[in-house]
Amino acid sequence: MDRGEIGFGRTVLRTSILFHWVTDAIQALPPAVSPILKRTFGLSYFQLGGLFGSFLITMVCFQVIAGWLADRADESDLMAFGTFLVFCSCILFAISSSFYHLIISNVIYGIGASYYHPSAYTVLSRATKDTIRRTKTMGFSGSSGDVGNFIAFLSTGALALRFGWKVPFLLWGILSLLMLLIYLFFLRKRLHALKTQLVPQKMALPQKEGQSRKRQVMFFLIAYFVLGGAYRTFVNFSPLYLTKNANLTADYAGIIFSGFVLAGATGSAVSGFITEKFGIRKTQVGQYLLVAALFLCLTHSSVQKRPPLLFVIYVLSGFMLYAIYPTIYSIASRFSKSTERGQFYGQIMALSFFGGFVVSFLDGKLADLYGITIVYFVGVIVCIIGAISASQLDEERS
Repeated sequence: MDRGEIGFGRTVLRTSILFHWVTDAIQALPPAVSPILKRTFGLSYFQLGGLFGSFLITMVCFQVIAGWLADRADESDLMAFGTFLVFCSCILFAISSSFYHLIISNVIYGIGASYYHPSAYTVLSRATKDTIRRTKTMGFSGSSGDVGNFIAFLSTGALALRFGWKVPFLLWGILSLLMLLIYLFFLRKRLHALKTQLVPQKMALPQKEGQSRKRQVMFFLIAYFVLGGAYRTFVNFSPLYLTKNANLTADYAGIIFSGFVLAGATGSAVSGFITEKFGIRKTQVGQYLLVAALFLCLTHSSVQKRPPLLFVIYVLSGFMLYAIYPTIYSIASRFSKSTERGQFYGQIMALSFFGGFVVSFLDGKLADLYGITIVYFVGVIVCIIGAISASQLDEERS
């Protein structure tokens, strides 16, 4: 790899990190203030599931469009445009006065956030040829978003209780605008100059074809679909679970759940190193099964009344769950040509968000009928399905 490629890869990673931490941080805001929204607007669990689902179904639709654009336009400029829409959505959240305003704001946020993941992981995969290095790079990029998530979950409850639930949206909107300006004035010109110096990679599809390859793709898609469901079960319903079952206030619930997110950032960052030691398949199967066991722990009534133990369980869950994502993104590159990478990433990310959408609605409906704890039983099932699917994937070679 020559110096131009190294410089391009580093600048791509910096740009990805710049946008990722604010984009993912704002995903945390509606769940973090959901106990306050439930009380303020008189919402049911099913309506909250609908609020979360409005974001997810928007992501399902627009991820595919963003992926298609990532193969035809500059990926970093697409990330910047998405960040501008994220800024707009934060302002709209802050002036919302009804449940329907919240839905509209969440949809606009979903459109903006859709531009990040297909664009970022497309350009990262094109800039990194080696399997393990690609997994590590995607882990570093992913962990930046997790750090933003951690900061948001840690701070939002306290800010909302002291200054009102709209203030966190205003603050993160301002930060989004600041990241956009940093890109436009300091990174964009250098990134474009480096990109024009490089020869596009000519990466072909793997040789394995026919029924065997179709089977691999099928199990890969199932594993990614249920991963989205497991992730959204934690993110969307844990603050509600902690305030209702553990009798915590929104700020203390945010502190405990922020441990989940911070551990997730660590898991994402070290995922490539774990994969290097154990291999992608063994790593994924083990992580899915451990998350399933931790989901099961959260259903036990004695655990629900012990905040220190809850904190430990959430930390372990976050580390294991988030560490799966970089391996999934790395595996995805073996099923697509470099020139069509954006479309494929857009499609599979849409599938993951659809998994989150389906499970969020299921969780909300079951929670209305049987109580909030039921969502973690759903988590056990989807993680077991993920482990079975991951066990059928071939080991990836460098």
